[in-house]
Amino acid sequence: MDAGFVKKYWERMDDDNRLKKLSKIEEQVKHMTSLLNDVLTIGKIDAGQIKFNPQSVNFNEFIEAIFEEVQNVTNYSHEIRIQNICNLDKIYIDEKLGRNIFINLLSNAIKFSPEKKFIEFKCSSNKEFLTFEIKDYGIGIKKEDLAHIFEPFRRGANTDTIQGTGLGLAIVKESVEKHKGNIHVDSELGRGTTFTVNLPIVPAEKLDNASAISA
Repeated sequence: MDAGFVKKYWERMDDDNRLKKLSKIEEQVKHMTSLLNDVLTIGKIDAGQIKFNPQSVNFNEFIEAIFEEVQNVTNYSHEIRIQNICNLDKIYIDEKLGRNIFINLLSNAIKFSPEKKFIEFKCSSNKEFLTFEIKDYGIGIKKEDLAHIFEPFRRGANTDTIQGTGLGLAIVKESVEKHKGNIHVDSELGRGTTFTVNLPIVPAEKLDNASAISA
């Protein structure tokens, strides 16, 4: 409808109105693209077609690229305050699934804290696990919604005015579990939400393969 309106009344609009209409169309296209991608991913999950192919990557380079991408997409609306004490260069991670985890959680933290100007990313590691927290100080999640937050198409009752598909967290949980990791959420309505994720630095199958080769 907006595209037809712009086409019909293009000559009658001033530059500001044209820019506003085109920007709105661009946002609608991004939303539809995101929805289609999420639906396709959920479809693959339900069909058991999600492949898991962990590769050794430089974690610092990987996460820095994620930060930059998220801030570009969100027009630098929020500062990402980073407390990165991982001391971790390499981690075995499926890059596509890993992107699903970090981009969804960071984007959600920004999206659901519209009145704030920053979110927090904390990271630590030991010999076995990478642990990270993504915290916002936004609208929070109602207690009755927390038990269902990772279910497809389930959104919090207080998110009606915020655009979303209701699929992102379901994709995050599946992606974390593919890595044999775990995810936990703490939230207080009106005070913010913290997601905590633990990911094995080396997947069990890689350890098994290494043991078999050394034997």
